[in-house]
Amino acid sequence: MDNLKVIVVGAGMGGLTTAIAMEKAGYQIEIYDRVTALRPAGAGISLWSNGVKVMNRLGLGQQMAQIGGPMKRMTYIHKSGNLLTDFSLDPLVEAVGQNPYPVARTDLQQMLLTALGPEKVQLNAKCIAVEQTADTATAIFENGHRATGDVVVGADGTHSIIREHVLDKTTQRRYAGYVNWNGLVAANAELADQESWVIYVGDAQRASLMPVGAIAFTFSLMCRCLMTLSPKQI
Repeated sequence: MDNLKVIVVGAGMGGLTTAIAMEKAGYQIEIYDRVTALRPAGAGISLWSNGVKVMNRLGLGQQMAQIGGPMKRMTYIHKSGNLLTDFSLDPLVEAVGQNPYPVARTDLQQMLLTALGPEKVQLNAKCIAVEQTADTATAIFENGHRATGDVVVGADGTHSIIREHVLDKTTQRRYAGYVNWNGLVAANAELADQESWVIYVGDAQRASLMPVGAIAFTFSLMCRCLMTLSPKQI
């Protein structure tokens, strides 16, 4: 399967990573996104060892280590202040040979965009349909553009047009009863150890602080809005 042309719809983390991987494999790539500009989005994300290994394979290991947080432990604390568990991630790292890295989503997206080349991403291109023949696949865009290749990759998010084409049905997001707020705060030893992912739990709620980079925590607050769990269920 040489000289394939790959059309990637979506320039988020998944789309950019796919485009980089396909290009390194020797394939021709075109990548599109519906937005008019790739702006900062989201707070933090934990990239575990298997994901970091993908970055290593793509030649981005050094950059990943520079933007990632030094997460070496995980700690769970009950809302009362009682310690539930605290454990080192060293056995995991020793077993798989790679540190995990919590990162700011914006930093990760920018790293991937720089590696691919921003000029390769065609913006303001909203995919509205997909066509497929025995030999080709075509992404059709709202502005009338048609991108035809050997394969179309759907990385177009939660409202994916590509997913609907593959499944041959419309899918709806299912609300699971949780609301989650995320943000970035300056790293501070009074809030949490700067090498630990600290999670507070209780009453079907969770608040966590995860180190991203060297100077920040990503703060996450999650609560269940439709039901309350008993302490025995936490």
